[in-house]
Amino acid sequence: MKNSLQIAIVILFLSFAGYMPGQDKAGRNVVLTEAQIEKMLADEPIEKQVEFYDSLANNFRIQGKDTVKALQYVNKALELGEQIPYSFALAHALFIRSKCYRDMLKYKKALKDLDSALVIFKRLDEKAWVGTVYADYGNIYYKKSDYNKALEGYLKGLEYGEKSGDKELTNICLNNVGNIYFLNKNYDKAIEYYLKSYDVNKSSNNLARSASILDNISMVYTTKGEYDMALVYATTAAKTVEKMDKTGNVGLLGEIYMNIGTILNSMKKQDSALEYYKKAYQ
Repeated sequence: MKNSLQIAIVILFLSFAGYMPGQDKAGRNVVLTEAQIEKMLADEPIEKQVEFYDSLANNFRIQGKDTVKALQYVNKALELGEQIPYSFALAHALFIRSKCYRDMLKYKKALKDLDSALVIFKRLDEKAWVGTVYADYGNIYYKKSDYNKALEGYLKGLEYGEKSGDKELTNICLNNVGNIYFLNKNYDKAIEYYLKSYDVNKSSNNLARSASILDNISMVYTTKGEYDMALVYATTAAKTVEKMDKTGNVGLLGEIYMNIGTILNSMKKQDSALEYYKKAYQ
């Protein structure tokens, strides 16, 4: 179901000296030497040093797409983190390393780090982060095509999202539960959770996500052969995106137009379908 299957976890980025670690002031990725980093951190407490290496690792993982370098920095964070056991900084570094291992398809190691992070976050009563870890269990098991365990992870993430009042976590878990029910061909349940996700998302004013959820619902109805309902949700999704700044949303709108074309084609409305296929590539 497009990118909605990849859960969007809120990651803590640590600013240092006015810009992101691992970037220059123009936003370009740079590689700092160990000596430069150690000099910058010389007077910082251990917790801040752990946070810095952790953030640097996550920056390389997400923006630089350099998992090897990210793993090098997060291992440094964890080495320092041994001096502050059961700290939030240590738990977060374990969480980031689990993401590195997941990116490298080393799922056993990723799960082990999530286990360790979960113990600390529970001890600190960090409910939102406990839920985030459970959601990442869901991500890993989704990638392993173990949808039943993925569902367990997302449902536990949802439970803690609701307990903590974290609407972002709640929304994402609701959407991912819908994805798993769709993959398991439990279409009514999928629609139920997508609609819940849509309702929660209203307060965030994230129109792109609302459109994606509506498009997901339309695809469920398409799969069920209920093309009239599918068309209602898909056209509503398109109108939602059309209201937005097109910059950065062209791909999403194109996908929705393609979906509308597919629905119309299934309804034997080939001329109308062709119009949307053309719009998808404009």
